[in-house]
Amino acid sequence: MLEKRIPKRRQNIFIEEAIHARFSIMEQEKAMRELVQANKIRDEELELIDAGLEHEENIYHHDEYLNEDEMLDIDEVM
Repeated sequence: MLEKRIPKRRQNIFIEEAIHARFSIMEQEKAMRELVQANKIRDEELELIDAGLEHEENIYHHDEYLNEDEMLDIDEVM
């Protein structure tokens, strides 16, 4: 098949380019596997953090307003 499609004088160049392309693909696949593993580890860490946080509904009470001292405390922090 190679001899039918690629002229004899270009076969070495074609094979060299094909090898370089394959190595490039292998490097990309390795990087993707590493990225997937890093994302998995990050997701596990985020799940642990989330598990330790108080649920949002317990923090925010829409019917409660900050009193003046609480507002001043927030202003000092900012």
